[in-house]
Amino acid sequence: PISLTYFDSTTDEALASTIVLAGGNREEADFNLHAVPALHLTLEAPRAEDGTNAAFTPMLQQTIFGATSSQRLPSPPYGEKTIQFDGVAPGHYELALADPPRIFDLDATVSQLVDINSGTPTVIVSGNLQTPTGSALPGESTVILHSLDSAHRQYTTQTTYRSTFSFASVPPGSWELGVESSNKSMPILSISTGSRTHFGSQVTVRDRPLSLTVTSGFGETGIEGFARINGKGVPGVMMVLVPRSKSAWQALIRRDQSNSDGSFSLRDAVPGQYTVVAIQDGWTLDWTDPQVLARYLPAGISVTVTGASGKLITLDRPVPVQTR
Repeated sequence: PISLTYFDSTTDEALASTIVLAGGNREEADFNLHAVPALHLTLEAPRAEDGTNAAFTPMLQQTIFGATSSQRLPSPPYGEKTIQFDGVAPGHYELALADPPRIFDLDATVSQLVDINSGTPTVIVSGNLQTPTGSALPGESTVILHSLDSAHRQYTTQTTYRSTFSFASVPPGSWELGVESSNKSMPILSISTGSRTHFGSQVTVRDRPLSLTVTSGFGETGIEGFARINGKGVPGVMMVLVPRSKSAWQALIRRDQSNSDGSFSLRDAVPGQYTVVAIQDGWTLDWTDPQVLARYLPAGISVTVTGASGKLITLDRPVPVQTR
């Protein structure tokens, strides 16, 4: 079978070593190839009420560093009692069955018989995308559903008709939605299920189909200004546009570096309330953590972005530079 080898000479993604490249440096990464056994995953073909083979097209998926590869088997010929994936390399896999919809987590180390009556039942997660004004998103978008419970699960679908999307087989758990349009990530502002609306991009899937209305904002407004100390512009300062809403923090936060005259430009701001902060020598801070930036907010400059703000907001006063 085909098996990946990771640096340094491991076949396990979790054991892979990071290769750090600094500007102008040259590094050498040697890989040693390993022979691995070819495994066989055998499934018993389900039977219809009349004794014939039922429709059965299992799919075997493996996700590595966020990229998913899959292999689908056709329905078994009449009279066949089993169906088999051959030449499977050892590793973690997800086996999906469509009827009834189930998901199996498999840590394949040896050839095995999979009990098709086990596994986790799944449901349909569908919905539509809209702008903050309630209109459909223009053009084609990609919707990504990423599991917060398992690093191995990520589903992607193309939205091609009136911004609708559908995932046919999603197991229960905590998930995060992502939306991309024109190769650009679009922040999710809120998700509605029935009459309930919550901010942010996370959703919980239980034991019944889920219909969502996802509000995703266009980041079209730039925020410009100056970072100064005692009236003088300060270069190389970390500028952060901090959202008031912690639930949408990861989607809405923006960052820039001040220029030689202290000027800065924070791009693609989505409508909402923010605080602009300037932190000297702040590049090693975990700026994605709300608790880390909390102490800088009182001295920052408040700014509100609305749908009527236009393409550019220029701050009417400089942002005071704070030290770590």
